[in-house]
Amino acid sequence: MIEDLTEGGLRGKFTTDDLRHWRLSSTKVLSGTAIVYDAWMRSIILEGLDFIVQVIVSACQYAADSREARRVQETVEAWARNQGIIAAHYSMPEGLYKYSDLPKFARIIGDFGVIYKKRRLNFVLHEINDLYHDIQADDSGAANPESLDLLKIKVQKCLDDLSVYDDIGFLSRQAVSMCRKLFVGRFANEKANMISAEIDFLGQDDIDEISKLVARLGVECDMERSMDNADAVMASPLLLNLGERSRIAILTGYLGYFYWDIILRPTASALSLDAGPIDEILIDRISPEDATTITLNDQKGVLQGGSFAGFGGFLSRSIRENDYLWGRLHAVDRLFDILDSTVPATRRGDFDIAALKKRAFGKVLEEEAKRLRFIPELMAELREAVARL
Repeated sequence: MIEDLTEGGLRGKFTTDDLRHWRLSSTKVLSGTAIVYDAWMRSIILEGLDFIVQVIVSACQYAADSREARRVQETVEAWARNQGIIAAHYSMPEGLYKYSDLPKFARIIGDFGVIYKKRRLNFVLHEINDLYHDIQADDSGAANPESLDLLKIKVQKCLDDLSVYDDIGFLSRQAVSMCRKLFVGRFANEKANMISAEIDFLGQDDIDEISKLVARLGVECDMERSMDNADAVMASPLLLNLGERSRIAILTGYLGYFYWDIILRPTASALSLDAGPIDEILIDRISPEDATTITLNDQKGVLQGGSFAGFGGFLSRSIRENDYLWGRLHAVDRLFDILDSTVPATRRGDFDIAALKKRAFGKVLEEEAKRLRFIPELMAELREAVARL
């Protein structure tokens, strides 16, 4: 879909303006699946509205979980429903080239979607990190460690720029006064309709005042400038000079991040990791089922502790020694596999993992032969099996 959106432009030269156009238009390609698109868009809009609420609550010096803070939340969301920002369906117009062309609901994301912007940039860093696994430095401009390092520094700076929104230090005194005038004064004692869960006290004058406040906060946040800076990095020679495969991988992550966000955002929110780095957690199992390097002639279940209804190890020292020794050998087997999996594919031929395993198995057997006196037959079989490797 991103290939269609850019009409193959990612494979050639393009400008920052081109990239901005693609970025502003990118989510439209998902709009055909309304059941997914509308729900995801609404969730991102609500994140932006939550940021507005957070700013107002801080300006008014309310506690985050106070009744006053909840009133601010209800009021802002009522305003958003009135403006069509919280809606059942969303549609992006065609031909978006400037930020000012965006509809109101998208402006909320552009002006206040700091969490979404952080997730997007962290995902780009994740995509860049993935390219280190199969680096090939040559004269064709393919990815090399130095170019990826410099690109990561640039993206990280864009991410660091967003930290200014961690508190309200970026707001002017006039903006703080506007927040307090409305939400410490005007709406201080109003309450939501507890039956309909709607706020029905907002008149047109109130709507207009909140609109002015939100517009002022958007100007002072100037958050779209941070994305212009990111666009400039993504359209810089630093990225354009990468090999085509690396360039397309990074730009697809940048322009098409919303596809991944549909999956990642619910999980990140549930774990309170809304804007943190995206790190993969790899799970490596150490089990007899995975450690298959050593095989005996009468290969069968090698562990015996499960005999006698699971009490075999309590009843026999030879069973305990058997399982202990296999445990050490299986651990060696799997640890070498795990270490091997971290080596770039282009370098794995530099290591003879089988020889390293054989040497390690021999060391274990040599060491344990001095202590394990009740399993001489097993020890002999294992020495023969290791010698055959």
